[in-house]
Amino acid sequence: QPYYTEEQWETAGGMSRVAAATISSEEEHEKDHDRPAASFVVSLGDNFYWNGFEDDVDHEMRFQETFEKVYHHQELQLPWYIIAGNHDYCGDVTKQLKFSEDPNTRWSFPDYNHRVVREFSINNNNNENDEEDNDERQQQQQQQPPVKLEIILIDTIQLAGNLCYPSESAFGESYFAPPPGVSHDEVLTAQAATT
Repeated sequence: QPYYTEEQWETAGGMSRVAAATISSEEEHEKDHDRPAASFVVSLGDNFYWNGFEDDVDHEMRFQETFEKVYHHQELQLPWYIIAGNHDYCGDVTKQLKFSEDPNTRWSFPDYNHRVVREFSINNNNNENDEEDNDERQQQQQQQPPVKLEIILIDTIQLAGNLCYPSESAFGESYFAPPPGVSHDEVLTAQAATT
């Protein structure tokens, strides 16, 4: 049995095509300074279908088969900022955290909740041909400070008090029932009393 889904394989190919695209302005193109469209990936859970890192499976082999081999494209050799999903909680999430300890990995999942800060330079893509305007724009660009992007990854599975995605047999009425609280009849009675 493969340790990936066909959807993951197709998604990896699509991600590679997007990451391979370049962003350039006419000015940059003349200087041959095209830059890649992607500089990192944010992966929002369900990293290892269906049951995360189960105890009876070699975790290193599973990591290689499901992550490294599926997302092998050169364009995806970028930092990956990871958070766990409900399927990951069917196994041992701490095993996924351990892969971040390798300083040579692109896998960045240092804790259940973590923060990433990236800096970007602002690029003005105005394509006017006036040399004076170009000189002025270049001066403005050099004076602009970098833009900071802060990404806060929060483990909502723990936050919601859930752990593992339930098996199909657990998808009964109680799973889909509304949360405890005021009943529908009580809401209707309260609405009628106020009108």
